[in-house]
Amino acid sequence: MNINPEFFAGFALFSTAGEVLDTTSNLVRPDPPNLLQQPESKESFVYAIESDKMVLGRTYNAPRLVIPARKAIRDTDGQLLGIMTGALKIQADSGHFAHAAVLGPHNRITILRTRDRYIQYATNGELIPDFFVQPLPETQYRQLMQALQQGQREPEHPSERQATITFRWDTNSDREHVRGVALYNPRYEFWLLSEVEEGYLINQFLKTATLYIALAAAFLISMFYLFRFIDREQQHRRQQLQYQADHDTLTGLPNRNFLLEAFDQWQTGKQNFSQLFIDLDHFKGINDHFGHSIGDQILVELARRFEQALREDTLLVRHGGDEFVLLIATHADSTAAEERVGRQIKETLHKSALCLITQP
Repeated sequence: MNINPEFFAGFALFSTAGEVLDTTSNLVRPDPPNLLQQPESKESFVYAIESDKMVLGRTYNAPRLVIPARKAIRDTDGQLLGIMTGALKIQADSGHFAHAAVLGPHNRITILRTRDRYIQYATNGELIPDFFVQPLPETQYRQLMQALQQGQREPEHPSERQATITFRWDTNSDREHVRGVALYNPRYEFWLLSEVEEGYLINQFLKTATLYIALAAAFLISMFYLFRFIDREQQHRRQQLQYQADHDTLTGLPNRNFLLEAFDQWQTGKQNFSQLFIDLDHFKGINDHFGHSIGDQILVELARRFEQALREDTLLVRHGGDEFVLLIATHADSTAAEERVGRQIKETLHKSALCLITQP
């Protein structure tokens, strides 16, 4: 009592007839009870008389809510002298029971006696009202024992200590189905149960699963757009590199590499086509007299005008320097098509020359 003043309510010595012989000073009452005449104490008192071990009695108000612990006192010959009783306080402002830790109102801690199905202690953070008044209904008790038996496993080795049992059962109450863990105490013959409402577990699982699914979806979507962006950038880069490899940097026309690939395609895809070679005479003189920058401007302008003058079924290629190659689809009459395109090229060159002459 000195070590745990908030845990022990006091001690009392009873005769074998259930009468009080002596008590600690804090338990002195004008009308001490007879334990053999009280329904809530009679069974455990008789059991303590018949047993050599300490016995836990039913929880009851005496007048405060306590769990009695009783032990038979015998002489050296084994003759019964009396019953020593200690009372463990439950409704203390501090101490072990007052600070029982639970996960929340969805979690219930229960001590269930196996001898009479009475609940020794029950809390979900607050003491469950009147938990000690009636025993657990026999039907519920059988269902619980069946659930515990199904959750029990055989030890792998005879010396192995019984592990905690996991179980699930229908409480037939507003808690509905619960899941929990249980541990049996053979010395005091009770089950220690920790139960969590299954509905709460499902809600918690759904919240957690929804969060992880949302995070996973966000991650996958971000990865999808990231990889698509990278792929597009790579495709764009490849297209740029391919364009640079296949086109002339000055005029933007297809170059000799492009011509080699296109010529094979024209041979397989066009029944009739002609190849014309365009060479600008005396172009070196322009570069020598006016400079390469002027010559480059002339080539760019000629390339633009050639493209405007030619039809869609033609391919104009800058072969190098002042040389151009032209592929034209001739269909049936190749000579007429070649003459027509030749005239267009000469007209374009003539107009370009006049334009250059008239420039200041």
